Amino acid sequence: MDKKLHINEQLLVDLLYANNRQAFSFVYDTFSPALHGSLIDLIETDKERAVHVMEDAFTAVGQALQSYDEGQQKLFTWLLHMMHQLAIVALRQLNKCPQADELERLSIGLRQKLLTMNRGQRCVIELIYYKGYSKTRISQALHISVEKVDQLLQAGLQHLKQYINYCFQE
Repeated sequence: MDKKLHINEQLLVDLLYANNRQAFSFVYDTFSPALHGSLIDLIETDKERAVHVMEDAFTAVGQALQSYDEGQQKLFTWLLHMMHQLAIVALRQLNKCPQADELERLSIGLRQKLLTMNRGQRCVIELIYYKGYSKTRISQALHISVEKVDQLLQAGLQHLKQYINYCFQE
């Protein structure tokens, strides 16, 4: 038979305010299954990210406890709201999309970066991405081996990747 422990929520909140580790463990053990399922729904079944968000949230509970108003909502509801807020932050970081002006600046920068590349790298990238050529067709057009095409492509893409990484560090 499964025995469930019931505790007065006000007592639990008071113990949390007092930084009682057993109270935190009880809250975690009691609420984490439901919260974890809710986070997985939000984070599109990425279980590992959901676990990290939940761990971060429970770590933040102690720090954010002062913002909890037991007269406004139940402890579980407050925790759920907190988890959702952290999940939204995690999703924004994961799916950080640049704004239109950032994309335009990046596009101009990439075109300029292409102009500074060695001729072979630039030619291969332009033929693949602008003309849709295969590596074999480029090999034939430039009278070089497919392996050389691949080397030029990889080197050129590495330069572009470094540029993109530099742009998004700013």
